[in-house]
Amino acid sequence: MCMAGGGTYATAKADKASLKAEVGIGEGMPGDPHRGRQTFRHYVEEEWFPHHRIEATARQGYASVIHEHLMPSFGDMRLRNRP
Repeated sequence: MCMAGGGTYATAKADKASLKAEVGIGEGMPGDPHRGRQTFRHYVEEEWFPHHRIEATARQGYASVIHEHLMPSFGDMRLRNRP
C-alpha cells in the first residue's frame, strides 16, 4: 500500500494518484489550501497519529516525545503561514 493524495491505495492506483498529484504541484496547484491553515497540534492529534501504524509500546513512546518536546514549541503553529 502507498499513501497518495490523502488516501491509501493499491500499487497501480497509487502510481496514478501520485502522478496526478505531481502534475498538480507542477502546475501550481498544491492541494487543499485549507489543510495548511490547521495547527500542528490538530494535524498530529487528529489526522496523523491516529492513523500511524505502529506497535502499542512504540505508540506510547512517540506520544510522550511528541507531547513533551514538540507540542510546547510547535503545537499552536499553523502548518502554513501564508493566507
